[in-house]
Amino acid sequence: LDGTFVDMLKINVNNKTEFVKMKLGRLGIMKPNCSRGLKFASVNLNQATKVNSTEQKPKETIELRQFEVSVPDSKKGTIYVNGKPVCADGWNIAAARVACRMLGFAYGEPTEELHRWSSDGYNMRITSCSGDEASLFDCEFSEANYCGQTASVICSHAVFVAVSGKLVQKGAELGTEEYCLAENWETSSSEAHDGGTLALSCDQCMDNVLCFYAKTLFKSISGRKNTIQQDFHSIFQTNIVNDGDKNGDDELSFDEFKTKIVEYITVLFNIVDKNKDGSIDEGLGKDYSLELFEKVLEKVVEYLDYNDDNSISTEDFTSGVYRDNRIMEWEYYDGKVSIAEFFVDPIRLSAPLYTTYTTLDQDQDEILTMAELVRFLRVTFSIIDKNKDCYINLEELIAVLDDNNLPSNLQLAVKMIGQQYTTLAKYIVDEVLAKADSNVDGQITLDEIVKFSDFAVIELIINVAVRTGFSTAIEYLIGGRGPGFQPEMESYTPTIWLKTLNSLIGNPAYQSEPPTHCGSADE
Repeated sequence: LDGTFVDMLKINVNNKTEFVKMKLGRLGIMKPNCSRGLKFASVNLNQATKVNSTEQKPKETIELRQFEVSVPDSKKGTIYVNGKPVCADGWNIAAARVACRMLGFAYGEPTEELHRWSSDGYNMRITSCSGDEASLFDCEFSEANYCGQTASVICSHAVFVAVSGKLVQKGAELGTEEYCLAENWETSSSEAHDGGTLALSCDQCMDNVLCFYAKTLFKSISGRKNTIQQDFHSIFQTNIVNDGDKNGDDELSFDEFKTKIVEYITVLFNIVDKNKDGSIDEGLGKDYSLELFEKVLEKVVEYLDYNDDNSISTEDFTSGVYRDNRIMEWEYYDGKVSIAEFFVDPIRLSAPLYTTYTTLDQDQDEILTMAELVRFLRVTFSIIDKNKDCYINLEELIAVLDDNNLPSNLQLAVKMIGQQYTTLAKYIVDEVLAKADSNVDGQITLDEIVKFSDFAVIELIINVAVRTGFSTAIEYLIGGRGPGFQPEMESYTPTIWLKTLNSLIGNPAYQSEPPTHCGSADE
């Protein structure tokens, strides 16, 4: 291709296009450095001049019509040549590309959306077309006196080389150093390509674990759209947008979504990095700090706090949703929605749950402030932290449950679940850390975690987690209908848990000021 004269696309004012003859020059030889994200795009570098110009032959006039009406500024329609439609029999992507280049576009695809019977008769039926022809009349065709439907196309500039040298594909631009052109290309997973010109590039997101799975989740939530929109029928989706929207446009782009995930990873990284040396080579232990629980609480409140008042109340669940007549009726008398109206009157809860609620909401204003939530967390943490080292572990949790009269059989279930999931979590972290040290310096930095690209490890971890992650002890713990189910356990187990909660929440520590020896809360 070096030294070849080709037609490059120039987009002028009002999105008008023209082709400019330019000479290709080789900047270098590049092999795309990616595996999962390798992208192929066919690029035709010998574009035809738009055939409706003064230079074209009279017999080759072409236009797009919709419902037999000419639409000269459209990119979509049925193909009319010399005033008559082209037959849809034999119409394929190669013929569509030729037709769209005749119309001045870089690319085209056939569509059945506008196929219809024509009363104007037919001009031609394409029998063979490679896609490289300058005109449909250069393809093999026959007369079509009768045909069932007309040929239709959707034209675009989806993939082309601009006069700037940039590769433009579906609105995204790649600089000259981000792609290469090739006439011959072969991979171990595909057949050799030796027809036409290919633009090869790397979708870096496909080769990055964090980016790939973040984009998969993003597409799932957005319904495969470019942004996640606020959905006033879904508090879940509305809060995702409210929490991650950085530019205030009330929607969440993928970049904003990914930035929020990186923010969460950064918080966890800094907690695991106990010696604050910028590396988590120490791995994940079995003791968990107060800082971890406080940061988790902070992020949960940030997500739920729709009105950004650093607290949780019914207003957060009624402001960000569709305001139906029921909500407006609740607000009519006093301008707010009470817990009793929105959920349940707290006084109707069982005694242990009511006491827990009143212990949380100290001033009984039906607003759980961050200060109230942190206070409750710190007191609970101090009760579990038997040795006062500002860390808690599974053994200390079991000891507190024993202090509050949880039967030994349920203590066993808690212990089995705790051991299973802490062991699994440690395995996952250790496997990732073992492969994340890209420069093999014995340090695992945040940048190495964010840029982690070993999909084989992740796929192994997912397989292990799925096959070993479920514990039948969970069913037993909640009185569910698992193996060995006994009907009396269905009501017995919740009652025992409520008694244990009642004993715990009665601890005098909840009526005292929270301890501060593990650090001061950010209030």
